[in-house]
Amino acid sequence: MEKINFDKDWRFCFENKMDGYNYFGFWKIEGGAGACERFLDFNNWEKIDLPHDWAVALPIDKTANNISGGRLNSKYNGQMSELFSDACAIYNVGWYRKHFEYDPSWKDKRIFIEFEGVYRDAVLWVNGSYMLRHTSGYTGFCVEITDYLNEGENSISVRVDTDQTEGWWYDGSGIYRHVFLHVCSPTYFKHNKTVVKTQNDGQVCVSCVVVNDENCSKNTDTLFGIYDKNGNCVAKTVLYTDLEGNCEKQLNATLKIHNPPLWDLDNPY
Repeated sequence: MEKINFDKDWRFCFENKMDGYNYFGFWKIEGGAGACERFLDFNNWEKIDLPHDWAVALPIDKTANNISGGRLNSKYNGQMSELFSDACAIYNVGWYRKHFEYDPSWKDKRIFIEFEGVYRDAVLWVNGSYMLRHTSGYTGFCVEITDYLNEGENSISVRVDTDQTEGWWYDGSGIYRHVFLHVCSPTYFKHNKTVVKTQNDGQVCVSCVVVNDENCSKNTDTLFGIYDKNGNCVAKTVLYTDLEGNCEKQLNATLKIHNPPLWDLDNPY
């Protein structure tokens, strides 16, 4: 699997700074409406690279109650708009866009996009097609976008709403962690489904999920290996698996490290 950093050359705009009222959603015909449309004139949007936190640049609201979440009680929050006459000072919703060219080497591959962290309520669109909504600011998410990409120019839109807080501290605003593209063959390991459990006697239990996105069945060889800090293989095993077309299967393996090193409290690493 190839992991591509996707942090460069994004655009950002506050929703209340857009030209005209920004209705976003679905047209009665195919595709999204508003700032999530596939083709959009966003030349007046701010040029940024990720990670990005838009609240850092806002003036500090010294009247906010920071004990119960600074943003929730700040004049920059949409829920407080009735208390302030200047609606232009509400900065709770921001939009991100990125346009990029399709790489011909991606043909017959599976493409995923991973967001390591977006605060907070994020809605993702690819080429005007709705992908998902992720409402936690502290967990990442990964979604396959293979079937929504086109040869030539493609667009990604993310709407972020920061109104609701999740902690009694500063939460951040926007896409505040890295974004990656994952490019893999039609047979691949499912994202975030690999689990490793160790025991004091040197036994290591590993599980993972292998996906076959092709119509035909496949015979796969999966190598599980453990390497020490010097790059030497200290344990390995191979599982031979038959995968039917368009299916996924969990694989489990147990490895044994003979004479595992004892934990050195003076030099734990």
